[in-house]
Amino acid sequence: MGEARGQQLLEQARWHAAWDRPGLVAFLGRPRNLRAISSYLIGLPTVVMEVDDDPVGKVLGRTYGRAGVLTPARFGAWCLPLPATMSQYLAGSSRKTLRKSVNRARREGITTRRLVPEEIRATFEHVCRRRGWRHETVLETIASFGVPMEDLVGVVAIDADGSIEALELVLVSGSSALASWSMSVAGGLSRWAVWATTVEVCLALGVATVTVTGDHYFARRIGFERANLRVVRRRHGSPNHS
Repeated sequence: MGEARGQQLLEQARWHAAWDRPGLVAFLGRPRNLRAISSYLIGLPTVVMEVDDDPVGKVLGRTYGRAGVLTPARFGAWCLPLPATMSQYLAGSSRKTLRKSVNRARREGITTRRLVPEEIRATFEHVCRRRGWRHETVLETIASFGVPMEDLVGVVAIDADGSIEALELVLVSGSSALASWSMSVAGGLSRWAVWATTVEVCLALGVATVTVTGDHYFARRIGFERANLRVVRRRHGSPNHS
């Protein structure tokens, strides 16, 4: 109960920080709110994210290297430590919905695959057009990634008729990944299928930790938990992903 209350208060404080500065002063002026938030954050595990000294690593460092508690990134972040194998990730009662959804997707003819770098931008723009995005919004989103789209890892789900139904874009550096953008055109099973393949790709690249910004209901259902993050440069000689 205390943990849930602390998480709820932290999200409220972050909302005020983003949209209602006067309300933030009043909110944090209540000692019980500060105590609950502090207790909640102190009780969370700390997860170390190892990144390389490359453009994507710099983006992850900027995203999770900020010190502010009210920044919805480093403290109380959504984090998914990956096991060694896909079968281990899918095991257990908490992954039952994911397993069933992926199996149903396969029966309905939904397939998934990793995109080659040259396909990523065109696929992204295609999915955005299908969702009715304005061109200006598409360009703003592309700029927000902080690196050329060819540096992202992209995974798609394709239905039985050959139409792209879901796209997942991930930033990978060192042994860390940020699931930075996800969209399902039709919803349903394709979202589960594309995520499962994304995990397989991340494991193949040597990723040990996946994060996602924001507060996502879906993240809870695929194994993400709250943690405090610390970004460090990967030591020379550690395994590289390719």
